[in-house]
Amino acid sequence: MEAVKVMGTIDERGQLTLDQPLELVENSRVEVIILVQDAFPRSNEALLWENSLSAMAEDPDIQSEIADINEEFAIAETDGLAHL
Repeated sequence: MEAVKVMGTIDERGQLTLDQPLELVENSRVEVIILVQDAFPRSNEALLWENSLSAMAEDPDIQSEIADINEEFAIAETDGLAHL
């Protein structure tokens, strides 16, 4: 299988239109993988926030604190509210 990278647009009917024609053998069956660009690019502040959250999630002290909180509130899991 050969990979070809091209850009295109998805229209209101969900149809893909390539920016330029492909120079391949006609009537070839192809497999298409769509990589969608962010509709709303994240700001530097948002990226910093996401990186901070990721770092916190990896922090052993924070993981330990979360485990302690989960243990403390484990009794609340038996109240049946999760099944509503």
